[in-house]
Amino acid sequence: TVDTGPWHFHLCVNDHTGAPTPEAARVRRVARAAFFRGAGDGCVPMTWGLRLWNGRGEQMITVLFPNPYLDDDNVMVEPRWEKTALWDDFRRRYAGGS
Repeated sequence: TVDTGPWHFHLCVNDHTGAPTPEAARVRRVARAAFFRGAGDGCVPMTWGLRLWNGRGEQMITVLFPNPYLDDDNVMVEPRWEKTALWDDFRRRYAGGS
């Protein structure tokens, strides 16, 4: 459950027992995940993220991590590579990346 306060949503990342059928459970569960770095368009050089797909291959969510090229006001600055620490940690923990 992702709870934002006034509303929430669910991402099924483990066995789903509340589905009406086994097929529905298979479709609802995260079937694929990818950590990515991408070249940006325009003035943003790169994007660091995590993307999840369900059992039908439909994209469920994209999570964007802090961009080292942007400050808190989204203004381009010299890269602050420590801003990629969260992405690096998640990738290392959940995908075995280095």
